[in-house]
Amino acid sequence: MEPQAARERLAAADHDDLFAHWDARPAGARRQLEASLRLLDDDAFALIARLQAVTQEGEDAAGTGGSGGTLTAAPVLMPVDAELGRLREQGEEVLRGGVCGCLTVAGGQGTRLGIGGPKGVFPVSPVRNASLFQVFAEKLRAAERRYGTTVPWFVMTSPLNHAETEAFFQDNEFFGLREGAVTFFPQGMHPVFDQQGRLMMAADGGLTQAPDGHGGVLRALRIAAADQLASAGVRYLFYGQVDNPLLTFPDPVFVAAHQAAGSQLSTKVVARKSAEEKMGVPCLRDGAPEIVEYSDIDSEMAAARDGQGNLLLAFGSIAAHVMDVPALFDWESRLPLHVARKEAEVLVPTAAGATVERSTVIKYEHFVFDAIQRARSPLFVACERAEEFAPLKNETGDDSIATCRQGQSDKYRGWCEQAGIPVARVDADGQPVLVEVSPLFADSVAELKTRLQNTVTRIDETSLFA
Repeated sequence: MEPQAARERLAAADHDDLFAHWDARPAGARRQLEASLRLLDDDAFALIARLQAVTQEGEDAAGTGGSGGTLTAAPVLMPVDAELGRLREQGEEVLRGGVCGCLTVAGGQGTRLGIGGPKGVFPVSPVRNASLFQVFAEKLRAAERRYGTTVPWFVMTSPLNHAETEAFFQDNEFFGLREGAVTFFPQGMHPVFDQQGRLMMAADGGLTQAPDGHGGVLRALRIAAADQLASAGVRYLFYGQVDNPLLTFPDPVFVAAHQAAGSQLSTKVVARKSAEEKMGVPCLRDGAPEIVEYSDIDSEMAAARDGQGNLLLAFGSIAAHVMDVPALFDWESRLPLHVARKEAEVLVPTAAGATVERSTVIKYEHFVFDAIQRARSPLFVACERAEEFAPLKNETGDDSIATCRQGQSDKYRGWCEQAGIPVARVDADGQPVLVEVSPLFADSVAELKTRLQNTVTRIDETSLFA
């Protein structure tokens, strides 16, 4: 839209403060705002109007729901033994049918990890220091080799890291994947408001925007890849976050359980370590399934235990899903808004030009797990934490670089020991023995056992199988 036309529409919607003291404002700030105005279209104005109304009417108007009623633990499928084997066989048939794709949410920056680029470029594996993106690419290559089909990969970036993510894959020759099998698309952004419902300007003078949350992946995927999903015949999408390198991706057991339950949206969960663990919790609210944020569960309920001392709310979500593609875009427009108040630097026009001040701003997000409340027969499936969950969130402490790398090494140590190969805890110099198995070498205990049979009988120092 031409800046003047956008300016007139914004002024008519009570956003004329954006243009106060226009002539006194620095030329660079004026250019940034005009650049923001050129990006607006009718959809953007409709979104601005909706979010402005929510801001002015109060948080109840956001339609988040998720309050009141009686919370109880949701039923969780825990397949073992014969059932596990049956599901694996069925899921492998589904994967061989070429109807599955993978979706990775990778919009985060590595700021909290001490790097400035996309989190997916972080060197995370315990021996090779392979990046998160490489680990997932190798999982997909292994799946394509095992099931004899292409697994399309959809990677959601952010406007901040989109170009850098694409360049990283190109520089690494897509880690051996066919370039056309990987689709990158940026996350959507929402405008940011002050507490009176007025649009805010960033320090550079452009309109302030914030990512629309992981639930925004549904809209972004529709815009970028709906036709591609349809033409490729993708019926099921495995959804995962880039910061969990242990995730089985794709997972035949998971998709078979999803299919058998007639579910449109299934979620992986693990046993919670404690009542304080910061995870979304699968619950029934008055009998209806949903994921409830840990911060929205009162401390007494979160800590409640049964007669054997087990947590009543025993499981937590690891943000991994299987989704029915035909249903995805029906949910998109029905996800509620979640409100967050943050401190941010904003530009404030003055008669002398403009100043940059810290102010409380209101941001809006969508959460992908809210689709559970709209999906048919949602399913929660338990998996082993040691096999599937070692997230990389922080530089130190819980869910850190060290715990993520150790979690990977522990998983592969366990694989070796299940294959009958003992692994020393420390080497001859007293240093920890680390183990890494590339997905291209083996993607299961059974394959590792076959590959190492009669060649390795014990591991006494840091080892890589690639």
